[in-house]
Amino acid sequence: MDDTLVDSEAAWFAATEDIWRDAGGDPTGKGLLGGSMADLVVQYTADFPGSDPAEIERRLRERLSHHIGESVEPMPGAVELITRLGAAFPITIAS
Repeated sequence: MDDTLVDSEAAWFAATEDIWRDAGGDPTGKGLLGGSMADLVVQYTADFPGSDPAEIERRLRERLSHHIGESVEPMPGAVELITRLGAAFPITIAS
């Protein structure tokens, strides 16, 4: 995904904002553009010492899934590109 085939960035930032707000923290700048799930967990545990990293990752994945299902749309031209490529040869998409 990563804003290549679908517009996922807004969902990523909304999910990170959710978990910081739920803990009573300031979510400003916590989306770590270009960062990974592990990067966010490290940042969260730095902001909230004693947090369980596995639980934070589970909650983050849950919120991300919610926001992806709610608002993610294909990037302009992505459907057409995949359709054309898929007609010519087998493809696999990974992130």
